[in-house]
Amino acid sequence: MAKKVNLEILLLPVFIVLLISSKPYMASASIEEANALLNWKASFADETQSRLPSWNLLSHKPSSTSPCTWFGIFCNSAGNVVKINITGFGLNGNLNKLTHLYLYNNSLSSSIPLELGNLTNLLELDIDTNRLSGSIPTTLGNMNKLTVLFAFQNNLSGPIPHEIGNLKSLIYLSFSSNNLSGLIPQSFCGLRNLTRLHLYENQLSGIIPKDANLYVLDLQKNTFHGTVPGSFAKGNQLQTLNFNGNGFEGPVPPSLGHCRMLQVLDLGNNKVTDTFPYWLGTLPKLKVFVLRSNKFYGFLRDFEGSNSFTKLQIVDLSNNNFSGFLPAGYFASLNAMKNVGGDESEWEYMGDCFYQDSEFKYMGESFYQDSISLTIKGHEIEMVKILKIFTAMDFSNNNFNGEIPEVIGKLQSLHLLNLSQNSLTGHIPSSLGNLSALESLDLSSNRLVGEIPRQLTSLNFLEVLVLSRNQLSGPIPRGSQLDTFGSDSYTDNLGLCGFPLSSDCQEDETPQPSLVSLEDDTESEYRFGWKVVLMGYGCGMVLGMIIEYLVFSIGKPLWLVRIVGKENRRKVRRPNNRRGEEESVSVNNSPPL
Repeated sequence: MAKKVNLEILLLPVFIVLLISSKPYMASASIEEANALLNWKASFADETQSRLPSWNLLSHKPSSTSPCTWFGIFCNSAGNVVKINITGFGLNGNLNKLTHLYLYNNSLSSSIPLELGNLTNLLELDIDTNRLSGSIPTTLGNMNKLTVLFAFQNNLSGPIPHEIGNLKSLIYLSFSSNNLSGLIPQSFCGLRNLTRLHLYENQLSGIIPKDANLYVLDLQKNTFHGTVPGSFAKGNQLQTLNFNGNGFEGPVPPSLGHCRMLQVLDLGNNKVTDTFPYWLGTLPKLKVFVLRSNKFYGFLRDFEGSNSFTKLQIVDLSNNNFSGFLPAGYFASLNAMKNVGGDESEWEYMGDCFYQDSEFKYMGESFYQDSISLTIKGHEIEMVKILKIFTAMDFSNNNFNGEIPEVIGKLQSLHLLNLSQNSLTGHIPSSLGNLSALESLDLSSNRLVGEIPRQLTSLNFLEVLVLSRNQLSGPIPRGSQLDTFGSDSYTDNLGLCGFPLSSDCQEDETPQPSLVSLEDDTESEYRFGWKVVLMGYGCGMVLGMIIEYLVFSIGKPLWLVRIVGKENRRKVRRPNNRRGEEESVSVNNSPPL
């Protein structure tokens, strides 16, 4: 009969190798899997280790580095361990020597076993991205050597146990994307080594623990309420603060000015009521600044000097009640949006890169990336990862008026510009054609007039263009990316014409001159016109009648009398047949010489 299995947790070894091998940054999965299995074997009692003789690395057999040929080990076509079956093999031992347990990105279901808390030597536990449900067992508080605890993206529910505060060595804790509710335990205040706390996308509420030495605090999309927490001590190391999607009220706490290391500040989608916190412009490392969908109001200050928000790459003030002109001085200070390109190190994401050999890097840290939501074509789109070179400016749905400042054209590394749903007037600045990196431009629902600048055809990376609901006129420029947009980019601009709209532009033609203008041109050419001719005709007629009267009355001048008399002799006929009489009469009827 087989000996009784004396493992504290029978099923866990089946998954240990599976999840270690799934670490994407392992240089050689087969060697890591083999070593993990051998380490587990070493924890067995001496008399049972010999029962797995095939579990061995033989230097003279290179193929032995793969555990796929070992007894009870099953691999897939890629050579990764997918199953371990040594049921009833009489093994005797425990898992007390286990230090790292990675079970992430599987389909593990049911609840977290209470026995997991018996692994008191465990340093890192990763059970994220599974289908685990139920509550978080209080026994996890027994793993007092634990430094990393990941349980995000599961279906865990209920409160966070107070016993988690016993994990004094904990550095990184993530219970995000679950259904947890209740308060954050006050015992978290005793976690002096905790630097990264991720509890986003739950239903947590209450008071946020103070006096923590956090680098990252992400509480977005919960049900926290009350005033924005404001007990940030001087000299703190906070780099990312995300309160987006809660019910915080009141003003922006002045103690945020103590966060000199802050890179990401997201207060969006709350009920914060305040004027623009211009004093945050002195934070030397601030890159992402989100105030969207709150109750901010008032003017933006036109900054004097160039030391405000110089590192800012993403600013979102949309869906508030800001008003007044867009200050040129504010845009002039955004130096980080003026740098075009960047070296290879800038092709990273905001945050540490989880995959150490990844081509791109994100804002955030090695197990976490910063994320934001932006409005593109009227739809809110979440960017779960942010490239460090990405830049965006969203001032949409406010009450800004006046003209668009020409200085915006100097922000040549800007990728997204949204000024829609305001009351902006004037022309679209031709300087926007200098935004060589621009991918999205939305100026819709304003009062812009005039023609679309032809310079916009030089925006070779433009993928989104929305100019609808303005008062633009004239032909739509053709060329480059502008030829790829449909009519919906230009709707409700009655004066626009040309492709892709159905209304064609009229050809530029010289207008036909009127009759009056044509006669005036003739008069100008010959120095006299129809008026002069008409005057001459009238005067000549009157003068002719006077001369005719004088000729027949007094018989002078003689040369004209002879002409008229000769004409009369041709016409007079008498009935008398005598030629002499006819001639005599004819002569007698002539006036005397």
